[in-house]
Order: sequence, then C-alpha cells, then structure tokens
Amino acid sequence: MGIEIQPITSTKATLTASDIAAEADLRLFEPGRRGTLLKGAACAAAFVVLLSAMAGGPHSLLAALSSRRAPERTCLGGWPEFRSMSELEADAAWADYVRSVYGVLPQDGYPLCIGELWYLYERGLAPVIDELPETSDCPRDGGSVTGQRYQNHSTLTPPGVTWSWHPAPDGFEPLRANAWVEVLHKGGISDEHVGAWFLSAKGSGIWFNLGVTVFFGDHADAWDFFGVAALPRDARNEALCANASAAGYDSVQFVRHTCPMMFGDCLDTNNTNLTYFNLEVVSTRLVGIHPCASADGASPLLRTGWPRAPETSGPCTCDNNASEHLHCAEVPYSLPHPLEPDIPMSLGDDLPLV
Repeated sequence: MGIEIQPITSTKATLTASDIAAEADLRLFEPGRRGTLLKGAACAAAFVVLLSAMAGGPHSLLAALSSRRAPERTCLGGWPEFRSMSELEADAAWADYVRSVYGVLPQDGYPLCIGELWYLYERGLAPVIDELPETSDCPRDGGSVTGQRYQNHSTLTPPGVTWSWHPAPDGFEPLRANAWVEVLHKGGISDEHVGAWFLSAKGSGIWFNLGVTVFFGDHADAWDFFGVAALPRDARNEALCANASAAGYDSVQFVRHTCPMMFGDCLDTNNTNLTYFNLEVVSTRLVGIHPCASADGASPLLRTGWPRAPETSGPCTCDNNASEHLHCAEVPYSLPHPLEPDIPMSLGDDLPLV
C-alpha cells in the first residue's frame, strides 16, 4: 500500500481518525487499484486501521513498513512462503497474523504458502500489504491463474476481506464425513429458519464440522433427491434441510453451484474457470437466519483454532447482535470493526439465495 502524507503538525502522542482528518491531506492507494484515492475522514479511518496493527504511533508504523524485509520465498504469483515453523516464527508480522487467526503457528504442513489461504483479513495485513500480489475486483486472465488476489468473491462475504483465487473448472472435490471445514456465513436470509448455508472459506479460522454428509452438483439435484422439487421455490431449501436431517444427514455439500445473484459480475458461465467460485456447505442442524447460525451464538458445531493441533481447538463465541456475519471472539480479525461498517448486502434481508 502506498501512503502520501502532507505534514501532520499535531504533537499528540496518539492521533485519532478525527485528528488526522483535520490536520492532514492523507491518501492511501492499493497496488492494482490505480486512481482510487481516499482523502479526508474516509482515508483517516483507513489509516487508523493501519495504526491499530502496530504500537508506537504513525512514525514507528511508517518506519516499520519501510524497513521490513519481505520473505525470501514466494509462491502462487507472489504470496509469501515459509519452509518451516521456525522460518514463519522469525517473521513477526506474518507470525502475528497466523496466530491471530488460528491461535498458534502450525507445527506441520510446510512449506506454507499464504496464497493457499483463500480468505484473508485485510485488517491484519497492514504491515505486509506491499508484499502481496496486486488486487483487482474479479479474477483476471479469464480466471486461469491460481493465486491472483481479488476482492469481489460473493455478496455473502463480510467487509474487510481479500481473496486468493483458486479456479475449479470441474467443480470442487467433496469433503469427507466428519471433516472440519473453514466457512463464512451471513444471517438474515429468509429461507434459513431450518438449516444454515455456508461457503467454504479457507483462512477464516472459523470451522464447521460436516458430520454425516452427502454431496450433489447443484441445488436441483438435492431438491429431487429429498423430494422437495415440487414445492414453491422459496420453500425448497428449508424442506431440503428438514428432510436431509430426518434421513440422518448432518450436512449437504454442493460441488458445482453457480449463482449470479451470489457471485455477481465476476461469474462467467461461458468460461469454465469462472463458473464455480466456491464449495457450498449446508448444515441441516443449525439455524442460518442467525448470523451466528444459532440463537445463542455458541454452537459446538462451530469451532476455532488449528485442526491438526486439537489442544488449540476452542469454541466460537459469536454475538448475533454485533454483525450480520458469522464471527468469533477467538478470531479477533473476524470481529466487526467500527471503521468497517457491516452494511446490509444488496440482496436484501428478505430474499432467499438460490
């Protein structure tokens, strides 16, 4: 991220967004977003997000950004790669990011390519923003290049998230029974009083357990299988979840789901690389009308931590009144941020997804 600052004359040790807006003509711009400049209060708010990532005020932040050494190895078009736990631990900025999402540093699974995480919290990336691949609204090059950074994945995505692209021209591999999968979820969709609908979100640090599971291509296949295809369209998904649960299934997976209303202008069904954006996962036991997928925000089906280190696994403590999106107090970057308003998505709260 580039930063241009006209002189700040304040002698305060701590600057607020209002201070910066009043005393500086401040501009932030991201690589790959030429001509997009934030000024005044809007940019001051963005700058405070940067300040919150590091202690010591604006001068120490800028010094740290300018003196930091980028990781030696990269992968997937420019994402950092770490060959061992000790190598990751030696990079304070990336180690802090991983710990904030997972609670610990992984002990195995190296080399670790950050670009293999599909979903990254921008709030935690401020100290390393210059090391990331440039971003765009949608995947570029016809969606053929793995690891491209982009912003507009789905209308269900919470604010403050950036994505690493992973094309799946033939759809997604179904996950095994009882697997834990990282997810995202948005509450308030009208046909989720029975069941909760998630998208896979590797990197969110919020895990859902599949239990006994079954997979289909797209929704129509499951509507036929569970005998709900003849129902009115807005009644099918809840009936599907009820019938699947009665048949002993804890979850349903859709490996070739495509939805213009969900994936917007980035979707291109004439291009196989841009037809399937994500694996859709449905819990038949949870209640997706709630952002937390349960009335009390404390379902044991949702967890945090690192799955290969069971001792780090913990609950997901979620507050239905805090955000429209699933979040966990144990994953600080997932929490709603006062400078990233949780604006209702354009679908509207009363429209079911298809």
